[in-house]
Amino acid sequence: MADFTIVPLFERPEYRDEVAQHLWRQWGKNDGQTLAQRLEFINRNSQDPSLSPDWQNFIALDGDGQAGAKWLGTASFVQQDPPCPAPYAPFLGSVYTPEQARHRGIGRALVARVEAFARSQAVKTLRLWTPDKAHFYAKMGWQEIDSFEKDGETETIMCKDL
Repeated sequence: MADFTIVPLFERPEYRDEVAQHLWRQWGKNDGQTLAQRLEFINRNSQDPSLSPDWQNFIALDGDGQAGAKWLGTASFVQQDPPCPAPYAPFLGSVYTPEQARHRGIGRALVARVEAFARSQAVKTLRLWTPDKAHFYAKMGWQEIDSFEKDGETETIMCKDL
């Protein structure tokens, strides 16, 4: 049995600041984004899916996820994720677990939760793009289909039929 729980971020808004900080450090800071911009982005895209089905963030929390549980990671369902070309939407995005939470199956569980949400939205094929984790996704049945250049780095585009 897993020693963590996955929930939609909109159900646990007290974790929005922490999610924004981690994602900003991982990706936003190097793209010229401010922490305030990342937090605004997280707040805007962490709504009840009946209000905002185009973007859903999920978080992993330690244990049963009760109040005060430690945040362990995040992943998102995204209808469009620039700068990747639009024909490759919808996406699995922002999959992140901090170093100390890795190798516990959290990333795999977060990916599976986003896949389940995508299926509930009648998505037939989900895609992602990654500069360096194609091997991680390939182990879960994702296939490389294309690539593009972003800031001098090759991004691998992958897909999975749901």
